[in-house]
Amino acid sequence: MLAQREGPDLPRGRPVLTGKQGGDIPGLSTTGMLDMPRVIAEAIFSGVFDRFPRLRFACTEAGAGWLPYLLEQMDDRYWRNRHWTKCELALLPSEYFYRNWRITFMLDQYAVRNRHACGVRNLMWSTDYPHHGTDWPYSRKSVREMCHAVPADEQQRILALNAAELYRIGGHTDA
Repeated sequence: MLAQREGPDLPRGRPVLTGKQGGDIPGLSTTGMLDMPRVIAEAIFSGVFDRFPRLRFACTEAGAGWLPYLLEQMDDRYWRNRHWTKCELALLPSEYFYRNWRITFMLDQYAVRNRHACGVRNLMWSTDYPHHGTDWPYSRKSVREMCHAVPADEQQRILALNAAELYRIGGHTDA
C-alpha cells in the first residue's frame, strides 16, 4: 500500500486525523495536539520514510504552533538514545518531517511567526469551511491579520502553493 502511495499519478498526501473530537471547549482547543505529535514521531521512528522516501503525509486540523518543540525534542531524544534503542535512521527526525510531512492550520499566529522552524514548505493554511472552526466569511481578514509581516513569496507558498504541490493541483508537483 505504501509503495502505491509513492506512485507518480497519485497525490502523495493522505490526511491523518486522530484524537478526541470534543464537543467541549477543552476538547476543541486541543484537537489533534494530543495525538498528532505521537503519530508523527511513530511514523518517523518506524523507518517508513527510509523505505519510502517520496511518501507524504498531511497532518490536518491539529494546528502547527507546537511543531518546533516536537521537532527539537525528537532530534534530541534520537541523538541521545539512538544506540541503546537500536534506532537507525538515515536522517535526523526533523529532516524527515521537513521532507515527508505537511501540516495544516486555521488560526495559528504562533506557527506563522515561527514558520521557518515549522518549515515554510510544510505549512498549509486551511479554512475548514463550513464547520464551526472556519473564519468564513472573514477568512481573508483573518489571513491578512495573521500574515501581515510574512513576505509575499512565503504567503503564496503557505496559503496555496504547498497544497497545490502536495495534491498536484494545476500542474504543480511536490518537489
